[in-house]
Amino acid sequence: MDPLETTDPDAALKHIRVNRESFRALRRIVLGPERATVFDINNDAFQIDGIGWKTEGVSRFLQGLGASFDPTQVDVPPISGDSKEFKVVKSDPWGHDRIL
Repeated sequence: MDPLETTDPDAALKHIRVNRESFRALRRIVLGPERATVFDINNDAFQIDGIGWKTEGVSRFLQGLGASFDPTQVDVPPISGDSKEFKVVKSDPWGHDRIL
């Protein structure tokens, strides 16, 4: 899948939800200053340019994907490096992505 370019966290979340069939269960999200990468259980990645830990409203994006994070610390620069990693902990029903 081609990278998405947007600075609107709500549009990015909507795009991921609409294209959900191309992902397995989401496992982690890596946020750079202006780039987000979403990984699924198979380590397949989807990149979103324009959204990062500096983006206003990134908390809604992370919450919508089920990430575990502290909303008061999400826009604070990382201690080392330039990216932050968040695990997706929201669980989906077993087999929700399978077609029977």
